[in-house]
Parts: sequence; C-alpha cells; structure tokens
Amino acid sequence: MIYRYLIVLSHFWMLNRFNFSGLWTKNINDKIYAAVLRTNRQIFSEASFLLYSETVATLRAEDIVCLRPGAKDLIVSKKCIWRHNPLHGIGQRGTAGEIIYDTPEMGGFLEPHVFSRFKHIVLHFFVKFRPRESFDFEPLQVDSQLKLIPDDRVRFRDLLRQRNIIIDFTEIISRSPTLTSLQIDLEISVWAAFNENFVTADGRLTDAYYDAVDTRAVEVFIESGVLDPLRELSNVDEASIDVLRTEDTLKILKLEPKYQNTLLDVEFAITCENSSVSRTENSQLHGGNESDVEKV
Repeated sequence: MIYRYLIVLSHFWMLNRFNFSGLWTKNINDKIYAAVLRTNRQIFSEASFLLYSETVATLRAEDIVCLRPGAKDLIVSKKCIWRHNPLHGIGQRGTAGEIIYDTPEMGGFLEPHVFSRFKHIVLHFFVKFRPRESFDFEPLQVDSQLKLIPDDRVRFRDLLRQRNIIIDFTEIISRSPTLTSLQIDLEISVWAAFNENFVTADGRLTDAYYDAVDTRAVEVFIESGVLDPLRELSNVDEASIDVLRTEDTLKILKLEPKYQNTLLDVEFAITCENSSVSRTENSQLHGGNESDVEKV
C-alpha cells in the first residue's frame, strides 16, 4: 500500500520535545508526508490506520515526570510534550466532532486522545541518579564483594517507592483501547560513592566498580516493586521489559535469574490480563477524523 511509504517509518518515532513540531526520527533522511491525511475522509481513514497501527511511538521518562509540575520525582523535566494532561483523561467529543478538554493547556503539542491511538509504545526509562539532578538521592557504594551497602540499599529502595513515574505511565497506557506491543527499556545510571578499595593507579575508580554500582541499583529498582503498577494493565497484547547497559544501549544487561524472572513475571501479568479483554474499540474517540490531523 502506497500509504506505508508516505507515513510509516522503519525507525522509531520519538515525540519531539524541542520544537513541538510533532514526531521525529533519529534518521535525518526519514520523512513523513502527513498532508496526505487531509486529502479526504477515505484516505484519512485508510492512511491513519497505518499511521497508528504500525508506527512505534516512544516516550521518555521526562515525558511522564512533567505531568506533575513541582513534584519530586526521579528526574527533572525541562520540556512538556503534552497539550493537555493525559492523567485527566482523553477528552470528550463535541457536537462538531472535535475533542474537548476541560483542563488547562500545558504548553506542548501532543493531545492525549491522539497518543492513545498508537498501537506500539516504547518507554525509554533512562534515569541518571545524580545528587543535583535527582531529588533526595545520595551516592551509592558497594563493598569488597561488590554488594550494595545495606543502608544504601534501603535508602535507595525507599526513594524509588516514593515516586509516581511508573504509576502515571500505567495510567496513561490504560487509556488506550488495545496496544499491540508495549516495550520498556530500563537504563539506570547512579553516582558511585568513593571507595578506596577500587581505585586505579592514577586515582580513579575502576570500571568494574562503576558497573557493579549500576547493576546493584538496577536490582534494587526491580525488587522495590516500582514496576508492579504495570501488572494492572489489561489492554496489552505483547510486553517486554529490558535492562540496557548504560555504556552500550545496544546491549542488554545480564541480570541474576531472580531479577530476570521478576521482569518476566511482570511481562506475563501485563499480557495475561488482556486474554479476556474485548477487542471492541470506542470509535467515537479512537476512530479519528480530519479535525485531529494537525495534532499528529
């Protein structure tokens, strides 16, 4: 179908947080021709189906944090991609077919009802824990056996449990009718406290020490239960959760079996809940019409 060459990319689309112009891809040679959607109702219906069913839309952690301005979370968000807050719903259709929101605008371009139409979603959960960048965070340290200091483990776990980012992400995803796929890429980097037992000849901490601290932080993240809200989702066909290496995001971090099994258990819970969900979608809010094209 010719529409696929005009509006569907082979790469992930990431939601543009710099100029709010819409969607972008890392491949600068890629281009979409969204104007075709405005041709007529038939073309809009046929082409928009491909757009939402085959495009992979990517959210970042800061796209979730920005929904609670002023609240403490794992990171600070400098830009907000949303025009209206998706935590308050996906709007109501007016008498003229337009989507109406009763909440104030947030300064971004993306409307929640438009985002809810995408069938493939990726959350790139990349968080750098730094004393100045992450609220209430203090550097972590491992012992001679490369195990996290007990007090550091408890403090970091409690910090994670006090944040809302995964809860809010789950709320946003739950408003979509049915997702074909949900992918979550975890990439966590923490500030390592100085440990004289892991210092090189030139006075620097060894790479093995940094790797150990990051890995232990990931393990605490997994065992803290922060991902548990995702288990409540009932509208996802396929789910995957991967932990990426901070120094090479093309590689998956190798975890101990008990942590990997926890991730697999969350994945299973997400997709298992959808086995009895009706595939009937609300065409009034998710079928789309020409008035929504400029918000794509």
